[in-house]
Amino acid sequence: MYLSTASDARKKYPTQLVFRPVSSWSDLSRIITSQVWSPIVFEGGYRRGSGFERCQFAALDIDDGMGLSEALRWLRSAHIGHVVATTKSHQLAKGDEAPRDRFRVVMLWASEITEARVYQHNIKRLAKAWGGDPAATDLARIYQPGREIVQVLSGKYMPVAIPKAVSEISRQITMAYSRRFRSGRSEKAFARAFIERGDLDNTGGRKRTIYSVACELVKAGWKDQDIRTAITSAPISWAGIEMRVVDDSLTSARRRFG
Repeated sequence: MYLSTASDARKKYPTQLVFRPVSSWSDLSRIITSQVWSPIVFEGGYRRGSGFERCQFAALDIDDGMGLSEALRWLRSAHIGHVVATTKSHQLAKGDEAPRDRFRVVMLWASEITEARVYQHNIKRLAKAWGGDPAATDLARIYQPGREIVQVLSGKYMPVAIPKAVSEISRQITMAYSRRFRSGRSEKAFARAFIERGDLDNTGGRKRTIYSVACELVKAGWKDQDIRTAITSAPISWAGIEMRVVDDSLTSARRRFG
């Protein structure tokens, strides 16, 4: 594992970074609470958007989405490896904003990302799903040291969706269905819209949509793990929805159609 840290610890907004190996989740915890850092490694160590070289970590700044306790609970139930740290302004007033939870979630991608477009595709999907700060998804992002580590857990890695692979999922869904969905849209378009864009069904409910998509993918012959990955990668807001909702939906769909 690796990331980048400031070459000069005295600079708060450095332009020059150095490659930093990460030996463990504990090592990661120390780094992100003591140094200016970036999950991205840049060409020549010079921090600029056009210099994206590679990345292994996903980092989200959350201050207007999930609450801290809910995020911790969701990460545990999903068994996703992570470090969560509060930021300096956690539960402090910020300008005209009232005190609220402000924290950072750092997870490990399932595979190294070496293309800027793939990184932005994935980090923006995650930020939308978690209510993360969209401004923190740029290609030259650095993070200031966090205040306090509140949870560390080794576990599963975050799947990396390659843009062309999303198209392949859509193609598979298109090939799988010819019947009509109750809303008047084809089943293939319904499942595709959820996976690609986070569109909800005609009830407008996230839990109902998750169940409906699980049913469609079970009927299409998908494996359980592939269904979980597709559903949890959908760019919807996951605030208020725990991982067991996905598992319960899949169990019910499997019982009904499997």
